[in-house]
Amino acid sequence: MLSAGTLQVTAFNTESGFDFFYVGSARYDGTSGPNNVAVTAGTTLRFTTDGSVTRSGWYICLSMPSPPPPSSPPASPSPPPALPPPVPPPPFPLPAHLRLAHRLLPVPL
Repeated sequence: MLSAGTLQVTAFNTESGFDFFYVGSARYDGTSGPNNVAVTAGTTLRFTTDGSVTRSGWYICLSMPSPPPPSSPPASPSPPPALPPPVPPPPFPLPAHLRLAHRLLPVPL
């Protein structure tokens, strides 16, 4: 096995006494499969048969545990930096060549 988990048997039918399914050193045959058997990473699964009689076989899945929840919630993004205060207008009138002309244009929404 590459991962730890629990074996879940959906179907299991081998020739009793002659065809064996092994989980590590535990042996299963007939209609008694390894249902709800916990396995660890590195556990060996093996099937042997004498080939004389054919039964319907087996269907076994590995149910893996859910991953643990994160240890802490993700950090919230930092608020944007504050804008500097606006520059106040000069206390005196500017000469015409230094004045900025502007107009507002409509912006489609």
